[in-house]
Amino acid sequence: MEPQTKITYFRHGKEFFLPTEGVLFFEASDDNTYAHTREYIYRVKFRLYEIEAILPDEFIRVSKSAVANVGQVVTFSSRVGTTGMVEFFGAHKRLHVSRKYIKSLRARLGSRSNYENT
Repeated sequence: MEPQTKITYFRHGKEFFLPTEGVLFFEASDDNTYAHTREYIYRVKFRLYEIEAILPDEFIRVSKSAVANVGQVVTFSSRVGTTGMVEFFGAHKRLHVSRKYIKSLRARLGSRSNYENT
């Protein structure tokens, strides 16, 4: 797939063409891939690894089944040796971060002052 590939989102039998920066995270579940925004969940026709390959740099793998938009993360918390959790700006949605991906997420968040690390 080309990096320029556009993602089409599906909900209630309609096609949507949304900017990726409004997507909080993509999640694979039950042989489908879903895009979560603040208000809605859309289905996409790509596998998670395909989506990951065409997304901009703001997106990072956070678990086997999810890719998160780092630009939308408002808090990040983790405990030594366990999974982490991210929360997103203006949304009630949370996403678990696997131990395997905590270090890379922390590095991507870098010196941002708006995340919590407990």
